[in-house]
Amino acid sequence: MMHDLPIWSGRCISVLSVYVATLLDRSMVASFFTSFLVAAGFLASRRIARRRLSWRVWRRAMFPARWLIGPSAKADIGIYLFNTATFGVLFGWLILSGEAVAAATHHVLTQLLGSLAPCVLPVAASTAILGTIIFLAYELGYWLDHYLKHRFDVLWPFHKVHHTAQTLSPLTNYRMHPVDSIIFGNILSLTMGAAYGAACFALGRGTDPLLLAKGTLAGLILSLTIGPLQHSHVWMPIRGFLGRIVLSPAHHQLHHSNNPRDFNSNFGSNLSVFDTLFGTLNMPAAARPSLTFGIDPSPPQPHALTGWLITPFAESWSALRGHFRPASAMCENVPNPDPT
Repeated sequence: MMHDLPIWSGRCISVLSVYVATLLDRSMVASFFTSFLVAAGFLASRRIARRRLSWRVWRRAMFPARWLIGPSAKADIGIYLFNTATFGVLFGWLILSGEAVAAATHHVLTQLLGSLAPCVLPVAASTAILGTIIFLAYELGYWLDHYLKHRFDVLWPFHKVHHTAQTLSPLTNYRMHPVDSIIFGNILSLTMGAAYGAACFALGRGTDPLLLAKGTLAGLILSLTIGPLQHSHVWMPIRGFLGRIVLSPAHHQLHHSNNPRDFNSNFGSNLSVFDTLFGTLNMPAAARPSLTFGIDPSPPQPHALTGWLITPFAESWSALRGHFRPASAMCENVPNPDPT
């Protein structure tokens, strides 16, 4: 039976998921192309509606010089190549097994409450329920990971690498410090594993490591596919009721602003549901405001290898000695949801 697999096999599946995602990350041309088509189509449609479509203007808007040759863009490329070449092999084993968390959660609930009778549902229905729960647990884990890294000085230096990007492009999605990625993977294992184990208990069935691994891998693929679009430099807002559910590229551009009111909001991945629930939603305006991306003040050499790879360790150690001080990145008044 799959639920009787030993813990080490579940761990192997978890590491394999990370490594496969890394391999997929090397062939994200399709994702970049899709992001380009969506952004280009949106920009063209806006200009056609205003009867201001010009090939030269459109080309400059889609491919600004700083987006292609600036130091921030060059650092995006270098960090992307470093992470793609090393993460799955060197750091994947540091990711906690989500299958182990699921099995432990199921075991604890069974010991406390006893076994429940199997829920009489078609296999397709129960699989769909579990898939939805895994997806929502992924979104919750993403929000929690993101919020904590903005909240505590000991975590912020590693995540700050992502925010030192002064221009946004699809490659900015992969501008991540390895420690940032390790923390992210472990928080996802905890939220997704615990949610999956509890859901299997409630349905009266055992845990299936392969099903959770597939769900984890699907979430990673979705993140690798949607993430580049979220980091588009084109202002594409989703507002109103739908903006409280779906996180648009405009939501995420606000998050990359160097204004504390903006970058301490919109922590979600694909959904803005948890930002809405926890009061961190910052609804984008219909028209693009004046935004400056990056960190203010800018850290020393943010685009150099020592600046993005080595310096965060020193800054995090200094913060750790301060006993988890609240991060200076977190302002006291987090934006409230837009009432409109």
